[in-house]
Amino acid sequence: AAMTATTIYALSHLKGNLLDTKVKDALERGWEFLQPGIKKRGFVACPDGSLDYPTYGTAMLATAARQVDFGMSDDQRGKFIDWVASGQLHESREFTAKSPHYGGWDLMGASQIIGLTSDTNVSCTCFAMEALAGSDRKAPREALARAGGWLR
Repeated sequence: AAMTATTIYALSHLKGNLLDTKVKDALERGWEFLQPGIKKRGFVACPDGSLDYPTYGTAMLATAARQVDFGMSDDQRGKFIDWVASGQLHESREFTAKSPHYGGWDLMGASQIIGLTSDTNVSCTCFAMEALAGSDRKAPREALARAGGWLR
């Protein structure tokens, strides 16, 4: 699931003639491959529902959908944005401002047990922030403000 989402993300950056019918078909097939896992979990998961870096996959797909149409609805993208925002490590996940993880994202996001983390990291946090950037929803704006502290 994570590699499919990463590939969709990469292909969504193609412009002009590079975004041909073959590429658009690949984007749509990748999106269809992810549907069983998304239906089971509500975010990017393997078709059997097992988890494979859901923060990366969900954030990358939300960003890709902003750049190119491969079949994701605006409603689904909004749900992905909300899921990414909810995975940030802060009070709702029982992390205080004194925690070194406060304001960052980890690999498992909101699928992780409250109070636990697989450790925050820069790349995961950057993909989450990219997905949330430009959103007019309240939760993403608040998440981006907290992330600034984590990055500093």
